[in-house]
Amino acid sequence: MWMWPCSFAGRSSPPIQISRRILVPASPTLRRAMSNSSSPNSSGLPPQQSKALPERSVEPTEEKIISAIKDTTYEAYAKDAVFKDPVGIAEGVESIEAQFNGLAKVILPRADIQKFRVLKSPDSLPPRTILIDQDVAYFRDPSSSSPTKVDIVIPTRHLSTLNSLLTISTNEQYQITRHVEEWDHQRDTSKEDGFFGLLNDQRKKITASLVNKIVGSNQPKDD
Repeated sequence: MWMWPCSFAGRSSPPIQISRRILVPASPTLRRAMSNSSSPNSSGLPPQQSKALPERSVEPTEEKIISAIKDTTYEAYAKDAVFKDPVGIAEGVESIEAQFNGLAKVILPRADIQKFRVLKSPDSLPPRTILIDQDVAYFRDPSSSSPTKVDIVIPTRHLSTLNSLLTISTNEQYQITRHVEEWDHQRDTSKEDGFFGLLNDQRKKITASLVNKIVGSNQPKDD
């Protein structure tokens, strides 16, 4: 059983220490319970099938969105957009920006996209849904020639490159309204999945809130 670090109350910790404890629940059993390795992910398919989806060309109306995803910019997001991954749930474009930038600042400042495929969506998905399969290599040392191995996805595997399924929902103005990232294409639990799912949802909301505070406390001050 893991608990939230008590150092948040009464005394401060360096942002990198806080973020590491947020990212990695101590118990491998609990981490496995918080993911569903064979359940349908946001594509509506099991991971093995979504990974096998064929690549497709980017539509002209999608180019701005794809550019925003690749370059980590936020102009393509609707004001009330939601971002969800196994670490946090961010609501609103400002919170999404903090979620992306905050963890990169305090843990892994360099991320290189090594594979980026726009996938053909199953017919069951709503219109204007974009599926992306990507591999990202993370570097704790921006000048390093070798990526940092991480073990926050699958407790028994140490990965130097993180594979993800991105499910991007857009509105009629082709703004991103929902951005879901699923590591290794594995569905993450939510409050609809009972106790562990509810616990996971609450953990992610707290994480997003803490990231906002960390980023805010580390923003350069204007002279």
